[in-house]
Amino acid sequence: MSSSVSRHSRTCTPSNPRAAKQAIRDRCEAMPHTHFIGTESIFLDASGKPKAELFFDDKLHLNEDGYGLWAAVIKNHLNCYLCCRFIP
Repeated sequence: MSSSVSRHSRTCTPSNPRAAKQAIRDRCEAMPHTHFIGTESIFLDASGKPKAELFFDDKLHLNEDGYGLWAAVIKNHLNCYLCCRFIP
């Protein structure tokens, strides 16, 4: 995968991030007991830029609020999966 690099770590991305994400999603769906949880949209604003309030100044690493949001989304996904799977 080729990358483009600039002064912010956030801008160093795969040349085709959608294809990379889809490949990971497809791989997860092919593996038993593996789930893909798409969370990227919760961290981006309407223009596709990182929401500043969720990241440190490097625009790459999540801050406490960012991790709290990420954890809530993952917890919700797991709760839905477990409830549907184990309740008759």
